[in-house]
Amino acid sequence: MLALYHDWLFWARLEQLPPDDDWKVWLFLGGRGAGKTRAGAEWVRLQISAGCRRIGLIAPTLSDAREVMIGGPSGLAHIGPAEDRPRFEISRKRLVWPNGAEGYVFSAEDPDSLRGPQFDAAWADEFAAWSYPQETLDTLRMGLRLGENPQLMVTTTPRPIPALKSLLGQTGVALTQASTQDNAAYQGEDIKPLAPAHLKARRLANGFRVHWKRRARIGGDDWVSPELPLKEEAERYLIELVAGGEVHHSEEVTTSNFDLQEADLENWIATPLPSFDIIVHQISGQYGPGDPASLTITP
Repeated sequence: MLALYHDWLFWARLEQLPPDDDWKVWLFLGGRGAGKTRAGAEWVRLQISAGCRRIGLIAPTLSDAREVMIGGPSGLAHIGPAEDRPRFEISRKRLVWPNGAEGYVFSAEDPDSLRGPQFDAAWADEFAAWSYPQETLDTLRMGLRLGENPQLMVTTTPRPIPALKSLLGQTGVALTQASTQDNAAYQGEDIKPLAPAHLKARRLANGFRVHWKRRARIGGDDWVSPELPLKEEAERYLIELVAGGEVHHSEEVTTSNFDLQEADLENWIATPLPSFDIIVHQISGQYGPGDPASLTITP
């Protein structure tokens, strides 16, 4: 029974299994909860059992790799029999399996880090949320040159970015699509917006400009549609300014950037202006504010 419990070929849905075609890139598109992470992690496990020994693991950030690809509920550290699971060497950004296979972790924020390493397989997660998707993907693919048939799996929530459209049009790319509703465990949760990504601030002459990237909600967005949350009439965000554990100002905006004038900040918070947190929620008309992204700003 234990062997059956870990038999992914038995439990997986059809779209979570590698395509039968002759492919170099398997592109798995789906909303959050569609089973992309489990499919990616299990595909890596399959490659290792087939003899691959150097695996590239690329996420939007190193934190995403650690928290989702490796340590998440469906991540590499939590699938398969316990005696076959890898250990994570944080300082070396490396996974090591008991059979000697190694997985090397990279952030898509640093495409140059992929120059030099070689792999016989790679898993690229949340490709459409990468900071430099085309440059990072091109560099990664140059490193896929070990073994007889090095392959790449790309898992992502679809967004209308040029790099994803380009990848879809290439030969040797096998496409799988899945929805949140395909995974019964997530049904009823697909209207919740995700936290905005890459929340950053830069200094202006008289204040700060804060900007971020919208992310699809759990159910995902059709990648060919306008850049709006699924089934929403407008892009909306709730902005909160917090200092000393207290919300000093909040307002709703309709663009993914927001200017803060220093005079307004001092009026809302204090003079002289202390460090404060800006918190951003994406708003769904059905669900309300979703998960927050936060950033500490020090004047």
